[in-house]
Amino acid sequence: MGSKKILAKKVISTRTEIKDSVVFMTAYEINEFQKQSARFGQKNKVKSLLNQFHISGISYNNTYISPDRKCRYTVDFDSLKRVSAFNFEDITEFNEENSKFVNEIIPLLTLQHSNNALLDSSQVKISMCFNMESFLVVFNEKVYQVDSFAYFMNDTLIVCFELIDYESTIPLEYDSIFGREDNFGIKPITQIQFFDESVFSNDDRKISDIISKNIFDFLSQLTKGRFVVGEFSFVHNTLILSNKINDVGTYFQKVLGASIKNFEIDNISATNAFEYYLIESLGVVTDISTTDSKGNIMFDCIMLESFKMYLLLKMVIDYEINHKLEKIIDSQIYVESLFYPAHVPIITLNMIEKLKDTVTFSRYKEAIAFKVQSLKIWQDRKSTNNGKLMNILLYVLAMFGCAQTLDVLDYRLGIPFKYSFLIVTAIFIVLGFVWAKKEFKKE
Repeated sequence: MGSKKILAKKVISTRTEIKDSVVFMTAYEINEFQKQSARFGQKNKVKSLLNQFHISGISYNNTYISPDRKCRYTVDFDSLKRVSAFNFEDITEFNEENSKFVNEIIPLLTLQHSNNALLDSSQVKISMCFNMESFLVVFNEKVYQVDSFAYFMNDTLIVCFELIDYESTIPLEYDSIFGREDNFGIKPITQIQFFDESVFSNDDRKISDIISKNIFDFLSQLTKGRFVVGEFSFVHNTLILSNKINDVGTYFQKVLGASIKNFEIDNISATNAFEYYLIESLGVVTDISTTDSKGNIMFDCIMLESFKMYLLLKMVIDYEINHKLEKIIDSQIYVESLFYPAHVPIITLNMIEKLKDTVTFSRYKEAIAFKVQSLKIWQDRKSTNNGKLMNILLYVLAMFGCAQTLDVLDYRLGIPFKYSFLIVTAIFIVLGFVWAKKEFKKE
């Protein structure tokens, strides 16, 4: 594979009926930024950086920028009917070129619509979206095309991608991901090739890491080195849409690669248009009624799965990364507030309740509660030790403070200062010893 030339052209997946979709998802949150001086002498043009980091377009602040052109748009969301109307500035007619350009933007706008329709936009916002260039990867000598996009949900980067078998031009089907061995979301590749390259190169990263690095490097160059990622945390997830799944409970166990006794899973969809099932790292949509609604259903469920990952990632960070009591408590108050969104549909509330019932979420919640209690005990001990030190200092100061009193007694009553000071010192030492013995015996 190392010398293999570029393979023909990109695969365009056309779907005239409800076919399977397998969307691999990863959520990244940056825990630490590396300190680096800004390179003020360097001018970075957005369009050249898009090409450099294999980004076909970026949507931000009602503007979509691609390497070839730029377009502003407006979004009008009707909260009552839950529909969005988009208006593209500078596009007066939809010829072939303009239609192609708008079709590139529509998926990202659909994500923003799903955000407005399903989540509380005062709490959760999609701030920046990325259309990524397709590229080729190799798993076990087999070539796949990667079609992907990404977006920031608040401060968390969500990466989504699908795989297409390059030889058959068929996207992965529902039964192609059984067990960890076939979980392409966490499985490292062996080789990679972008379509502007002539040969494959060796690579052992996960696909989501490749995409996220391109985005983080793009932002770093765009900000002239002020945005440089250090440590980050992540969680993985898979979303499957298929009408071929007969027994959802059995299917979940096959994907997980585990046999689970008394495994039960509930449909949390609030509509007859589809059924929706989820656990911590997996979402399944089946019994989709119409072809026309499949695309909207997919983006809606991607948004719900993203929110699920966002909440789980916050729990992971509070348990594994955050070690300051105040920071953990503030973060948990924020997470708890997300459980009570305003003006959201029933399916969103069902998803939140289902997530709270999962084993992983429950264990993290218990672990964080234990961590908070432990940190409180540690702080109490630290406060107690500081109090003991303060008492000792006050005791010593009181002992030497007696010297002034003894000096007055020597002057007024003629009691020798030398002998009275020795007696007082002895009393302080004895009483101090008794206090110290009792105090430290409590521990």
